[in-house]
Amino acid sequence: MTKHTLGWIGLLAGLGVAWACSGWSPEEGLVAGDTALSRPFETNFPADLIAYHGPGPAAGETRSLFARMHEPSPPRVVVSEGLLVELRSATAGWTAARREQLLRPIASYLAARLADNGGIYQLSADGPWKLVVNGPEVVFPPRALRTHRFAEKDRPTLEAAYAAAVKELPAEFRLYFRSLDYAGADGALLCDELLALPAGERKHLTALAHYRRARLRMADVRSAGPDDATVRRALAAVRADLEAVGTAVRAGSADIGGVAFAAQGWLAHLRCAVLPLPRLRALGEADLGQALRIYLEQRRGGEPTADDSIVHILRAAAGCEDFTECARDPELRRLMTAYLSGGGQLTQGSALFDREGLVGHARAWLAALRAARVDFSADAVRLAALAYRVGDWEGCAQTLREAPSADPLATLLRARLDLRAGRPVEATRTLGALLQPQDRRFSLGVYFYDFDDRTRGANPSELPAYRFELPDPSAGQFAKARSELATLLLAQGRYLEALDHFYRTGQTKDFAYVAECVLKVDELKAYVDRAWPEDASTVKPTAKRIKYRLDEEPEQCTPLPPAQALRHLLARRLFRAGRTAEALPYYPAEIRPPFAHYLELMTRAADQTKARRERADAYWRAALVLRELDDATQFCDFGQDWTSARDYSDDAKDDKPLHWHDVGGLPRVRVQPVGDEPDSLLAAPGPDEQARVHAWIAANLDRPDRAHRSARYAVARLALQAAELLPDDDLGGSRILQFAGSLLKYMEPAAAQPYYRLLATRFKGTPLGAHARAKHWFSPLACEPDPDWILKGR
Repeated sequence: MTKHTLGWIGLLAGLGVAWACSGWSPEEGLVAGDTALSRPFETNFPADLIAYHGPGPAAGETRSLFARMHEPSPPRVVVSEGLLVELRSATAGWTAARREQLLRPIASYLAARLADNGGIYQLSADGPWKLVVNGPEVVFPPRALRTHRFAEKDRPTLEAAYAAAVKELPAEFRLYFRSLDYAGADGALLCDELLALPAGERKHLTALAHYRRARLRMADVRSAGPDDATVRRALAAVRADLEAVGTAVRAGSADIGGVAFAAQGWLAHLRCAVLPLPRLRALGEADLGQALRIYLEQRRGGEPTADDSIVHILRAAAGCEDFTECARDPELRRLMTAYLSGGGQLTQGSALFDREGLVGHARAWLAALRAARVDFSADAVRLAALAYRVGDWEGCAQTLREAPSADPLATLLRARLDLRAGRPVEATRTLGALLQPQDRRFSLGVYFYDFDDRTRGANPSELPAYRFELPDPSAGQFAKARSELATLLLAQGRYLEALDHFYRTGQTKDFAYVAECVLKVDELKAYVDRAWPEDASTVKPTAKRIKYRLDEEPEQCTPLPPAQALRHLLARRLFRAGRTAEALPYYPAEIRPPFAHYLELMTRAADQTKARRERADAYWRAALVLRELDDATQFCDFGQDWTSARDYSDDAKDDKPLHWHDVGGLPRVRVQPVGDEPDSLLAAPGPDEQARVHAWIAANLDRPDRAHRSARYAVARLALQAAELLPDDDLGGSRILQFAGSLLKYMEPAAAQPYYRLLATRFKGTPLGAHARAKHWFSPLACEPDPDWILKGR
C-alpha cells in the first residue's frame, strides 16, 4: 500500500497522536530482528588519534559560512602583513616622503587584493604597518586617524600607482611583486631571477622566493606526462626549493607567514599525495612513513589541516590497498588499523568508502598484517572488530584471546560469536558478567537504523556498521551490550530481566514492547513496585506540560527521571484496564492533582442517586480534564496510526482516506516475519512470548480502541454520556455534542456519526441542532468549550 501524506497541518497540530518532536528515528533493537544482533561495530578514529597523539590543534572560533566564503584566509593576511614589515625594514634609509609616496600604493594594493573576497576583517597590529580593511580601508600608523578609502571605480588608478611604485622598489621586492601577477613557469622565472641576486640583495625574501617557486613548479610535476625521468627531475626541483626554505630561514631570511613550517607540510605532500600513490610508488618517491611523521609534527605545532593530511595518507593507502609499508611501520600500522576500524572516516557520518569497498579494504589489511607476521595482540580489539566485519569468525575468535576481558567491545564480539555458534546461554552469561554490578542510571547509546537493513539478513559484511557517537565511545558500547543482553533474555523468557535492561539502556520502544505486549498488568505492577519506586522529588511540581510519550526525541525534549517513564506506562495500562483508582500513585506528580479531580468527577457522574443534570455536569467536566491531560492518562505506544493520506493501493476500490491504519514495527514484527523467512533466528521469541503477543494483538490491534491512541475519543465519549443525560433541546447539550463531533469529524467521520445523529434528533430545536438537521452535518462554527455550558443551558 502506498501512502501519500497530505500534511493536514490544522488537524495534525491538535492531534495527541502526533509526535511532539520530529526528525528522529527510533533506536535499533527488536524491530530489526537479526540485523541488530549482526551489525559490525565501528570504533571512533578521532578519539583514537587523540589517545595516541594528544588533542589536535584547537579549533578556535568557528567561522560563519559567510566568513568562509567572503573573508580572506588567515595565511594570506599574515603574508601580506609580513611583506609590508619587510618592505618597511628594507626602505629604512629612505626619506619619509619617499616612503609615503611609494609604500602607500603597495599597501593599498595588497589590501585591495584581500578585499576582492569581500567581508570585514582586520590585520594584526604587531608590525609597523597595520591594515584595517572595511570596504576596504587602509590605516597607516602612527597617523592612525588618517584613513585612505577607495572604491571599485578607483581600481585602475590604484593598479597604475602600484605598478609605478613597484618599479622603484629594491630588486628583490620588485621581482617578487611582479611574480604575483603570473602563474606557472612565468612566475617561477621571476623567482629564478630573484634568487640569482647576490645574497645581500635578497636577504628579506630568500625563503619566501624559494617557497613560491616550489609551489609554482608543483604544477610541472602534475603535468610532466608519463616520462619517469622528467617527473623525477620535477620532483627533485620542487623538493630542493622546499628544503631551501628552512635553510634560508636559519641563515637569517625572514620567515614571512611561517613558510618554513608550511614547507615541511609540502615536503610530506610530495611523498604521498602530489601524484596518485601507485604512480609515486612506481617512481620510488613514495614514503608514507616520512610523510606521516611530518604531519604528526605539524599537528603538534598547531597546523589545523594536519588531521586531514593524516587521513589523506590512510585513505590513499587503503583505497589502492597499498599496505606493505603500512604493515611494516609501527605508527602507520596503528593508525591504519584505527582508521579502518573506525569506518574510514575522520568525523562521524562522513565515510569515504562505500560499504563493500570498506569490507574489501579491511580484508586486504588483515591479510597484509598476517603476511608481515604482525602480532595482533597489540591492537586486538580493533583487529577483532575488523575480522568480525569481514566474516572471519575464526580470526575474530583467535584475536579476541588477546583482548582485555573487561573491554566492552571485545565482550560484545565474544557474545556475538557464541550466539552464531548456537550458544545463547553462554552469550548471555558473557554479557551479564560485563554489566555487573548494575546501576539505576540510564546508559544511553546512539545507534539509529534503516528499516530496509532488516532485509539484508545476518551477514555483517553486508550491513552498515554501528557508530557509537557519544563523546565517550565506551558508553555506547556498554549500552549496546546491555541492549543485546536484553534481547537474549527476552528470547529465553526472562521477561522482567529483559525489561530492566531495555529500560536502563533507554531503548524506549523495546522496553515498551515488553511492558505493554508481553507482561500481564499484574506482573508489571509487581515488578515496578519492587524495582522502580517513585523518584525522590527534586523540584516542586508545576502545571507545565510534561514529557510522557516514548516516541519523543530525547535530544530535543526534557529527559524523564529514571523511574518516571516506566511508572507512567504502568499507570496508563491500569487506566485502560479500568483500574483507574489504582493508577493514581503511578502517574507523574504533575498529573496527579488533575487526575484525582477526574476520579472525583467520575465518581459523582456514576452516582445514580444524583440528579441527571448534576451527573451530566460531572461527565462534561471530567471530559474537559481528560482534554487538558491529553494522552497522558491512557496512551498506548503501539497500535494504529492516523494519517491524512489516501489509499492509492492497487486493491483499494477508490482512493478514500486511510485515516486509522496498521503500521509496521513492533509488536507484529517480533512475531510475524516481514517476508517469507523469519527475521529473528539468533534470538527468536519463544512459544510463551509468541502466545502473549498474539493475544495482545488480538485484543488491541485486531479490535482497536481509538482512545488508546488519541485522547480525542475518550473526551468525546464522556461528552456523549453528558449529553445523553440532558433533556431534549437543551442548549448546553447541543453545544457539547457540537464540540465532541468537531473533535472527530475530520479525524474519522464515521466515528462522529453518533454525535451528529443525537444532535439532529434530540436537540433539533437548538440552533446547532437545526443546522445539523438541515445540512446533514455539524456546523462549521468552532468554539472554546465552557465548563459551565450545562449550568448555563437550563
